[in-house]
Amino acid sequence: MHAIFSSALPQPHAARSYSFDSFDKAFTMPAMEKIELVEHGVKASDFKKLVEDMGLAQEELSRALRISVSTINRKVKRDEILSIDESERVLNMASLIGQVSVMVAGADTQFNAAQWVASWIEQPLPALGGRRPVEFLGTSSGFQMVANVLRTMQSGAYL
Repeated sequence: MHAIFSSALPQPHAARSYSFDSFDKAFTMPAMEKIELVEHGVKASDFKKLVEDMGLAQEELSRALRISVSTINRKVKRDEILSIDESERVLNMASLIGQVSVMVAGADTQFNAAQWVASWIEQPLPALGGRRPVEFLGTSSGFQMVANVLRTMQSGAYL
């Protein structure tokens, strides 16, 4: 797994670090840190790392997160950050993977949460009215709904 969001971002507050190197941290990071990370912007190259970790084509994740492929490529080439909205969607995706990783922690050391999520988001779910989780990843409310489905699955409740 790549280190994601590992680049040092500008630090308006002394001794504050915005980097992390795991999906678990994206999930467990305090809300204030998530807000600061999003406000400073996620590097476009971190989107590419996320694509690779998930084993997806860039176009698939771009479509799901509503981020233009040309925007990603241009910003990667220029070593730029994503907009606040784009950064939030990328961080939400990393957090969703972290949620799954935390759910199975210790159960299977060979489990690849990123690839599992990439497959799972394509499956129609009764809890989503027969729709696929990927259809909801373009908005914060949609991410919350998908994250709630995962929490419900973890609890063993019938969906």
